[in-house]
Amino acid sequence: MSRKKRKINQNSLAPVQPPINPDKTVNKFNFTFWNEHQKMAWETIEKNDITILSGPAGCAKTLIATAYAASSILQKRHRSIILTRPAVATEQLGFLPGSADEKLMPYLMPILDCVDDLTGKDGPDRKRITEAIQFAPIAYQRGRTFSHSVVIGDEFQNCTWDQIKLVLTRIGKRSKMIITGDPFQSDLHNSGFSAMIDRLRGIEGLAVVDLPAASIVRHPIIGRILERIESR
Repeated sequence: MSRKKRKINQNSLAPVQPPINPDKTVNKFNFTFWNEHQKMAWETIEKNDITILSGPAGCAKTLIATAYAASSILQKRHRSIILTRPAVATEQLGFLPGSADEKLMPYLMPILDCVDDLTGKDGPDRKRITEAIQFAPIAYQRGRTFSHSVVIGDEFQNCTWDQIKLVLTRIGKRSKMIITGDPFQSDLHNSGFSAMIDRLRGIEGLAVVDLPAASIVRHPIIGRILERIESR
């Protein structure tokens, strides 16, 4: 398991603050920005075809990506949400029981948990979003093109360079792609995530958002854990 040492800025480990504007929602299911970093990430996704959200655990990378995708479906800006996430144990998913969808569920639960937080487990909004979701294992993406979609590539620090290249080149017409990852918590020795970020910065239509420890919103103890573990 690869673990790079993150440079911890003591001033960045600020306590979690309330939303910057708790009365203003950004979509139909009451998603609010908890800090300026989240607001900047959302605005960057709006302006670009591909956005890479890089940052530590707990800074809402997956939640921002999922909220944006769900909002696009409810506003009829896109037709589908394509979810993909590396399966570190076995890319072919052959050792898990059940159908292809059942094999994928353990890897996609973090994204589906975000949908639960945003819309609840039932209701008309949840139904529309559920109907729009498609699972796309990386191993089966060759030859595919995702058009009129929001593509979410989650936990991409656990992808090789070849896997990332494969996914990035699947984007089609009128689509957006949001890639999330933490280069300091890769389960691969040959992760391509950091190399991808370094090589692709500056391309028109593609943006990298570096989320700092100050953007952590899941629980304030996460920042303290990262400080203690990664300062060794």
